[in-house]
Amino acid sequence: MDDLLPPCPDALMCPISQSRMVDPVLASDSFTYERSEIEEWLGKNSTSPMTRKQMNNTLTPNQAIKTQIQEWMEENTGLNGLRKQLKAVQGPLLMASTPKEALDAIKVIGELVTRSKLINICILGPQGVQKMRRILGTEGNLSDEVTNALDTLEQQCVANVFELRDEHTKVLQQLTNLQNAKEAVLGGGGRGNKLKKDVAAADKKKASAEKAVDKIKKALTKAEQVLKDATEVHEKMKKPLERFNEQTSMFEKLEREMNQQEEKMEQQLVCVEELVVEEAEESSGSSSSSSLSSSSSKSGSKRGRSSSSSSSSSSSSSRKSKRQKNELTEEEEREEEEEKHPGRWLYEEGTAYRNGSDFKKKDDERGRMMIEASASSGCPMAVAESYYWGWNGLKEDEKKAFEMFLKIEKETNGDHWAQNMLGVCYNNGEGTDQDRNKEFEFFTKSAEQGHSLAMCTLGTCYYNGFGCDQSDTKAFEWYEKSANLGSSTAMFMVGESYKDGEGVTKDLNKAKEWYTKAAAQGYEGAQASLDELN
Repeated sequence: MDDLLPPCPDALMCPISQSRMVDPVLASDSFTYERSEIEEWLGKNSTSPMTRKQMNNTLTPNQAIKTQIQEWMEENTGLNGLRKQLKAVQGPLLMASTPKEALDAIKVIGELVTRSKLINICILGPQGVQKMRRILGTEGNLSDEVTNALDTLEQQCVANVFELRDEHTKVLQQLTNLQNAKEAVLGGGGRGNKLKKDVAAADKKKASAEKAVDKIKKALTKAEQVLKDATEVHEKMKKPLERFNEQTSMFEKLEREMNQQEEKMEQQLVCVEELVVEEAEESSGSSSSSSLSSSSSKSGSKRGRSSSSSSSSSSSSSRKSKRQKNELTEEEEREEEEEKHPGRWLYEEGTAYRNGSDFKKKDDERGRMMIEASASSGCPMAVAESYYWGWNGLKEDEKKAFEMFLKIEKETNGDHWAQNMLGVCYNNGEGTDQDRNKEFEFFTKSAEQGHSLAMCTLGTCYYNGFGCDQSDTKAFEWYEKSANLGSSTAMFMVGESYKDGEGVTKDLNKAKEWYTKAAAQGYEGAQASLDELN
C-alpha cells in the first residue's frame, strides 16, 4: 500500500530501514526507530547506528510519533482524510484564472481519485465533476483540453461508483453464503449439544471406571483396562467437539470480518449518495441524474474477479436463459446445484488461503479449517478433498477422492476445480495410475476456464515436458497468467524465469519484483531467493 501513498514525512521514517514506522520506540541515543529494526541492530552491535557512540538496550514506546503516524495514515488512506484532501485540491480549480491553471488542478484531482480507487475508496461522484464543469464554464475556463480532462475524470468516477456497488453486492452475497454454510454446519446448535452430551457421557463412564479401580482390588487388571478404554473413548469424543468449537469460532470471525467490510462499503456508498443529493440540490436538476446511468455501459467489468467467478460467468448466463425456458440438461442442473451450494464459497476461499492464491496470504490452518467447514456443510468438492487428505474426521482414501472428483467433473459438465484435482491425482499417481497425458489434459481444461492453480501447474508441465512438448516460452506464459490472477507459487516461478532467462529475456530487476510479491503472500523460499539476488 505504501507505493500508493504520497511521500511519508522524514520524522515518521525509521533511520535504519528508511521506511514508515509502525511501532516507533525511543532508544538511549535519543533517536526514534522501528522496534524490530533497532532490536535487530542491538543484537549485533553495541553502538548507535546514528552517532556510532555506545548505547544500551533500553527502548521506550514513542507514543507521540505513533499518534502522528496514525494521523498521517488516516489522512492518506481513510475516507474522511481523502475527502478532506479532495476539498483542499478543489480550491485552486474553482479559483483558476486560466484554462491551464484549471487543467493543472484537474490533473491533481485525477491522481487523488486514482490513488483512492487503488485502496478501494470512492471520494468523488460523477455529479461532483458536473459541478466543476458548470463553474469552469461560468468562469470561461472550459477549453477543449479542460473539457476532455473533465470527461476522462467523470468516466473514471462513474466506473469507481459502479465497481464499489459491484463489490458491495459481492460481499453481501458472500456473507449470505457464509451464513447459510454456518447454519448447515452448526445446525442451530443441535450438533454441538449432541457432542457435549457425548463428552459428558464419556466423562461419567470414566469416573465410574476410576471408582471401580478403587473398589475392586481383585479385578484390578480388568478395571484398569476398563479405565484405559473409557479414557480412550473420552479423548476420542473430545476431538470432534474441539473441532466443532474451532469451526464455530472460524464462522464467527469470518462473519465479523465480512460485516466490517460490508459496513465500510455501505458507508462509502452513503457518502457518494450524499454527494449526489447535495449536488442535485445545487444544480437545476434537469440532466444531472442521467450521466450515471448513461455511463454505466462504459464501466462494465468488475475488478478483482477470482478465477472461479470469471470462468463461469458466460455459462451461468446461458444456464439462466435455459432455466427460464425449462431447457436445462441433467448435467447443467447438477453443475448449477454444485455452484450454488452455500459451502462452495468456503471451499474456494479455503483453497486460496492454503495455496496463497487469489492474492490471499498463505495460511494453511485457516484454509484447512474453511475446507473442513465446507465439507461439514455437504459441499461435494470439499468432501472429496477431505477424503484425499484424511480431514474432517474422514479416513484418508485417495481412490475414493479420485472417483468423487471424476463424478463431479462429469456431472457438472467440466467443473474446473474438479479438473484441477484430477490433474493433481494423475500427476502424483494418487487414487489412480500416474498418467502424464491425462495430467496435461485435465490441467489444460481447468486452466482454460481461468483456474489460477491449474494455470501454474500447466506451466510446470510445459517446463518439464509432461504430456506435451517441452517449451520454456509456453511455461512462462502460463506462469505469468496465473501470477496475474494472484497465485504466489506462479509469482515465484515468474521470478525464477526472469532470473534464469528461461522463456523470457533475463531481467534481474523483474525477478526481484516477482520474488517480492511471492514473499509478501507467504510463499516459502521466495524471501531466500530475493536475499540471494540482493
